[in-house]
Amino acid sequence: MSNCPQLKSLKLQEFCGFNRLHMTSPKCRRLHLIHHSHPCGDWYSFEGDICCFKIVAPHIEHLTISGVFNHTKIKLGDLSSLKHANLDLVCDEFNEMDEYIVKDLLVSVPCANELILSSWFIKVISNLMLEGENVSLPLLECRWLTITFCISKLSFP
Repeated sequence: MSNCPQLKSLKLQEFCGFNRLHMTSPKCRRLHLIHHSHPCGDWYSFEGDICCFKIVAPHIEHLTISGVFNHTKIKLGDLSSLKHANLDLVCDEFNEMDEYIVKDLLVSVPCANELILSSWFIKVISNLMLEGENVSLPLLECRWLTITFCISKLSFP
């Protein structure tokens, strides 16, 4: 997206049909991606059983990736202006995202001053560390870390 000189923010919801988003518009500072949908019965055709979606957006300061991205490998390219990253992905126990996709996402946002993660990320990070994986965490480099989670009566014995 380079011919949109007045675009300041882009929000894609329940999107599919492309696997690369390259944003070069210098005024566009916000990107919000909600729910990546696979074309009906076609999500096996990208990379085995995982759809690959790459984002290159050197001018984006606020990035939000939220909702369901099951069977989707999100690759973050140049995000050199990133200040705020909200990774609020939702996965259920039957369609969990590969642990290494989570690791790659976290390694891709080290320049963010503020990082918001869903509790699911913390679970995956903990599992990787228990397995002896070397996990480079941008959590230690960001100024503000927020972990979002839901507490219910069932959470406590």
